[in-house]
Amino acid sequence: MAKPSKAVLEFMEKYRVDSDEIWEVHGSTWVVKHKALERVAAEVGITYDRPSVITCDLANKIACICVFGKLGDRTEWSFGEASPANNKNAYAMAMAEKRAKDRVILKLLTTHGALYSESEADDFVQPRQNPHVTRPADILPATQYDEHGEVIDNIPAPSPDSVKKLTVKDQRPIFVLPQLSTFPRYLFRMLLRLWKILLESFLKTSRARDPLLARSGSLALKGIRPVKKMPVRNVRMATSRFQMRSVM
Repeated sequence: MAKPSKAVLEFMEKYRVDSDEIWEVHGSTWVVKHKALERVAAEVGITYDRPSVITCDLANKIACICVFGKLGDRTEWSFGEASPANNKNAYAMAMAEKRAKDRVILKLLTTHGALYSESEADDFVQPRQNPHVTRPADILPATQYDEHGEVIDNIPAPSPDSVKKLTVKDQRPIFVLPQLSTFPRYLFRMLLRLWKILLESFLKTSRARDPLLARSGSLALKGIRPVKKMPVRNVRMATSRFQMRSVM
């Protein structure tokens, strides 16, 4: 991001506008929040006369308003327009008023041309601070409104025939399917448990016959190594006896 111009920096310092209320778009255009402009206008004492409605066609979402503002002895006026060509908001009249007021504020503050309001264009929206955070707008469609400002319910209601209670036979595949993903781990645990049971049974029957073999098997079952190292002779003897038992 490029460094703000001298006029933008002076505007931020003079009217105490935070850095997160101004951002850059299109490489060289600096945009300020509408909320920040209204706050500055209230602080410096900007007043407005009654606006003049030029065009109002809410059915086609077209509106044009002329707003007059005063700051001391100075007077400025500006138009604000909204149509489907430059506005995606459902409230065309409110958007036209917002654009007109923001332009008047910037003219009275002598920063018109150096700064633009975020309401000027839809692509002037502030960039996301953290693109890795999922917003509701990323997974849900945008809310639509009618000409009266009411939310349009664009989700069709299900027909009575499409909703029915499932039988036990039809419910079984739905219940079994999620559990198939955990079946390999469950099978591995069961085989491991079975192996331990068989080894314990083998050690129990062979402990009286061969204490040395039983000791080595118990240590293997516990997953530990003996504290005292067994002589090579004893290891070979235990191995040979184990192999003879396996063959028999």
